[in-house]
Amino acid sequence: MKCDFHKTINGNQVFCETQFGKTEAVLKDVCKMQIAYDEQTLDLGVVIVPLDPNQMFSERKKSIVGMAYFNMVKQTLPHLHFKFPIWVIGLNPKKA
Repeated sequence: MKCDFHKTINGNQVFCETQFGKTEAVLKDVCKMQIAYDEQTLDLGVVIVPLDPNQMFSERKKSIVGMAYFNMVKQTLPHLHFKFPIWVIGLNPKKA
């Protein structure tokens, strides 16, 4: 399975997906991680999404409709009963 980034750390496989797409894309990424975990090729999944797309892409309001964001992912994943360790990170770059 391909992911944005994977690394072996102390013998543990870590898969990382950075997602600036629709909610469905995040769910697809997490399902892919669950399959990898079931195949014993993943020990930890990491998903990076925008903390607040409205703030991050304030000049592109139309392009962020339906975009996944931190609170949505954090609140949705527990209801889906995935069985692998996952970290969800909210990206919040500061404007210069």
